[in-house]
Amino acid sequence: MAYAFFAYKKFGLEKNSVYVLIGLSLTFVTLAIPVQFSENNITIFWAVEAVLLMWLAQKTHIKNYRFAAVIVQMLMLVSLIGDWSDYFIQKDHFDIILNPAFISGAFGTLSFLVTYFLLKNETVSAKLFSITFNPLHYRRFARILAVTIGYFLGGLEVFYQSSEVLEVEGTLAMVVQYHLLFTTVFCYVLYKKRTTNHDVIMNIIAVLNIISFGLLFSKIPIWEFINNATYDQTSQLAYYLHWPCLGLS
Repeated sequence: MAYAFFAYKKFGLEKNSVYVLIGLSLTFVTLAIPVQFSENNITIFWAVEAVLLMWLAQKTHIKNYRFAAVIVQMLMLVSLIGDWSDYFIQKDHFDIILNPAFISGAFGTLSFLVTYFLLKNETVSAKLFSITFNPLHYRRFARILAVTIGYFLGGLEVFYQSSEVLEVEGTLAMVVQYHLLFTTVFCYVLYKKRTTNHDVIMNIIAVLNIISFGLLFSKIPIWEFINNATYDQTSQLAYYLHWPCLGLS
C-alpha cells in the first residue's frame, strides 16, 4: 500500500497500476485476517474488504476484483454464522446491541447493503474461466441477504436479551412481536415500491403470519396462563403482547 502511494505521488504511476497494487495488498490482508484476529473481528474486516474490492472493480474495470469480492463476502457470511453461535454458548452476559455478535452482524448487513447500491447502475457481466458474474443477479442476491441477515440479527438479539430476564413465554412473545414488526415494516417498504413481485411477496407474508398466529402465536398467552396457575406466577407480558400481535397479523 505504501509503495503504491509513493509510486503514484512521486513518479505519477498510472491509476490502474496503483489499483492493481492495492488489490494485491487486499489479497494479503484477506489471508492475514484469520491469522491476526479472531471471531467477530474477522467478520468485520472481511465485510469491509468485500465492499472495497467491489468498489475497486468499478474504478479499475478489473473483473477479477468482482470475483474476489464475492469470495470474501461468502467467507464473511460463514464467519458471521460462527459469531452468532455465541448467542447460545457465550458464558458472559452480552450488553444490549453493543456486543460482538450484534456488531459483526450489523457489518455483515451493511456489507451486502452497500454492495447492492454499488451495483445499482451496473449492467455489464464479467466472466472468469467458465464462471459469469452478473451484476443484476448479484444485486438481487445482496438485497435478499441484507434483509435476511438483518432479520435474524434482530431476532437473535431479542431472543438472547429477553431470555436473560423473562420466562419462556415472555421470551417467545417478544420474539413474535419482533417478527411481526419486522415483517410489517418490510411489507410497507415493498408497498412503497409496488410491483407485481412485491405484491406476491406481501401476500405470502400476510398469509403465513395469519396462519402462524392462529396455530402458534395465539397459544403463547394460554401457556403463560397455565404456568401462572401451575406455579403460582403473575406474568402477564405474553397476554398484553398478543393484542398488538393480533393487529399486526
